[in-house]
Amino acid sequence: MGVDCSVTTERGASLSITVTAENTGSEPVELTFSDGQTVEVIVRADGEERFRYGEGMVFTQAVRTEVLSPGERLAETVEWDDPDDDADTVAAWLCTSDADCRAETAL
Repeated sequence: MGVDCSVTTERGASLSITVTAENTGSEPVELTFSDGQTVEVIVRADGEERFRYGEGMVFTQAVRTEVLSPGERLAETVEWDDPDDDADTVAAWLCTSDADCRAETAL
């Protein structure tokens, strides 16, 4: 299964974090999510967790499936409204057991 993840950021008054999963294989890929959360994002400063997207969130409790055709992308953007100035690393992944799709980037 060829699913690659990337994470990009844009800093302004808030920190926009976009997680993109792309089917790099030649066959469709089925991704099953156990609830409404598609991605998890963690922002760290000097190794200490400062922001976790799913913390305190309530997601729908419905199993859902996304099918990515070859070359197709699934992207989700998360906003951190009050980012720490010393935040230095973003780690993100898809919330599915069907693909090990993780990415990390420096801020």
